[in-house]
Amino acid sequence: MIEGRSINVTCSAVCEPACDFEWTYPSYTKHNINILQIESLQGTDNGTYTCRAYNILGYKESAIMVTINFAPKAIFLSPSNSNYTKKEGDTLGSIVCSADCNPACSFTWTYPDGTKQYNESLIRYSLEKNHDGIYTCKGFNDVGYQEKKITVSINYSPDKISLFPSITNYTKSEGDSISVECSAVCEPSCDFEWTFPNYTKHNIKILQIESLQGTDNGTYTCRAYNKIGYKESAIMVTINYGPKAIVLSPSDFNYTKKEGDTLGNIVCSSECNPACSFTWAYPDGTKHYNASLHRYQLQKNHEGIYTCKAFNIVGFKEESITVTINYDPGNSIFFSPSNTNYVMMEGDTLGDITCSANCKPSCTFEWTYPNGTKYLDSTLGIGRLNRTHAGVYKCKGYNHIGSSEKTITVAVNSLPTKAAKMTAICTGSTAVSIAWIGDMTVFPKQNYELHYRTSSKPSNCCRSSANRSHLCCLRR
Repeated sequence: MIEGRSINVTCSAVCEPACDFEWTYPSYTKHNINILQIESLQGTDNGTYTCRAYNILGYKESAIMVTINFAPKAIFLSPSNSNYTKKEGDTLGSIVCSADCNPACSFTWTYPDGTKQYNESLIRYSLEKNHDGIYTCKGFNDVGYQEKKITVSINYSPDKISLFPSITNYTKSEGDSISVECSAVCEPSCDFEWTFPNYTKHNIKILQIESLQGTDNGTYTCRAYNKIGYKESAIMVTINYGPKAIVLSPSDFNYTKKEGDTLGNIVCSSECNPACSFTWAYPDGTKHYNASLHRYQLQKNHEGIYTCKAFNIVGFKEESITVTINYDPGNSIFFSPSNTNYVMMEGDTLGDITCSANCKPSCTFEWTYPNGTKYLDSTLGIGRLNRTHAGVYKCKGYNHIGSSEKTITVAVNSLPTKAAKMTAICTGSTAVSIAWIGDMTVFPKQNYELHYRTSSKPSNCCRSSANRSHLCCLRR
């Protein structure tokens, strides 16, 4: 019989006196009826029904077997869980599916991907992430069917990390921005962490820096993680930036050297990316393509400003040093006016003569007069000349480095003067000796001419050019 249908069976017997009737149900309950009547058969009505006819003389029994065919009312699972959470690699099962049904049920398990397993027992080894989903047990016979579902969640760590954009090497300029999103497939959902080049950690999914600085250069690592495990993926960010500042070693900005000294080694450096190139610009405009400045045997024209320039494709910076060259006057002394020999008349005025020189630090000047007197002054001022001013005048220019000298000669011409202390001595009857003292200060030296007269002859002349005491002998 099919569940839900009815049954009507009459029990009768020939007996005297008349029989009574009793039906015994499969549940062993007894019912004093002669007609077995059940309007809607249930699975629990399945079994043997026995009719007894009896009177005072005895009884007789007859039985019928009622088989109720019914579909499964419910599906039972053992274990009874309907939700399973597993890790990738775990085993699922054994989960047994059962049901009360007649005739006995057959069972199938339907996997999340639609695959069917014709068995009441579900077991899966080495679970993978695609084994996640709903598994359905179906119990069925020719009357009907029932289903029972379980949900299997597979927990797994991320297999890989996806970056958007997918670039792993960035070259940026200082001031640019960067935005990189990190994602991963994982169950339960992953958390994300970015590790910066300075090893600080940030619990963010999107790496975003609005204005990159040189210090942001380096490796950024994204970690996706859950309770199962983690994966990491890194990007390299290269920040191009021009030199921030120039560092000099030694750090001096002013150098004072002597002519002939050596300047150096002065090294110019700077932090920049890509690495900077360096030039030194000399005071005369010459360029030296090197980070190191070195000059041997300094000369006075090496003085000035030396500029180091650090540059790359992004920009440049400059830093300057000042080099002062100290030197003695050498042979640079000159006069103004430029004459070095003066021939003047006594009483004339000799104009100022200025002594100058090229020296650093500035020279001090000293004039030495012919009589040895010294005057600290760059200007020789004699004025109205007399014969005592004649001679050599020496100008000396000097500083703490050294000294040099240069001379001028002053000649003072004067008019002849009268002879002094003239004497005459007779040296014989016909001879006389005449002597006098000449003026030795007259320049150029003066000549003398002696005129004399005798009583019987015209005048004769005796000459002497010696600028000293003179003697002239006269004879008749």
